[in-house]
Amino acid sequence: MQVLVWCAGVGVAGSLLLGCCKPAPPSGAEPEAVEAVTQVMPTEATEAEEATDKPEPTETQTAIYKALSVREGAPGCVALGDMSEAPATDLVWLAENAKQPPWVSIRAGECVITSFMDEAALQRWVTEAAFQGLGWLVLDHLDTLPVEQAQALAVAAIEQGPEPEAAKKRVAKSTNPNIQVLANPQNDNDTTETLTPNP
Repeated sequence: MQVLVWCAGVGVAGSLLLGCCKPAPPSGAEPEAVEAVTQVMPTEATEAEEATDKPEPTETQTAIYKALSVREGAPGCVALGDMSEAPATDLVWLAENAKQPPWVSIRAGECVITSFMDEAALQRWVTEAAFQGLGWLVLDHLDTLPVEQAQALAVAAIEQGPEPEAAKKRVAKSTNPNIQVLANPQNDNDTTETLTPNP
């Protein structure tokens, strides 16, 4: 037999709500005000809505994920590219969506940076907090990119990224002076004093 409970003056089935609800008062009695703050059990509609929010990989992305998920002996970027008709798209998706094991995202991101360039993705990674780990990966690979592109990404990370000081430290590690200087641009305008010996 299902017991009706009284919550905020409304009789509802006890199985639907968890929390501070009391049995319905006897006939003729004044219902006691009860705070209508209860935890509603998830419904099938709610679960279905949450499921639709989760990104679903394609068959190709699943295959690449499995190839990258091994701890040792994962295929290189070229071999991964041969598995896909759109390697940049699939690798960007995996870099941004694969959570476990963590090296899947890192390996996919490295292949995007070094082999299957997606400039929009790299820009997103260095400026959006949600992709901060991938942003650090980009900054650690600046020397592998064309200088102008590396400079643009470094500036974006410093001026628009979530952690500008941390970005400067990574940019400063570049071996290219034209990139390295962006970590401390004011020095570019400094005048170095030259000591002239007295006659």
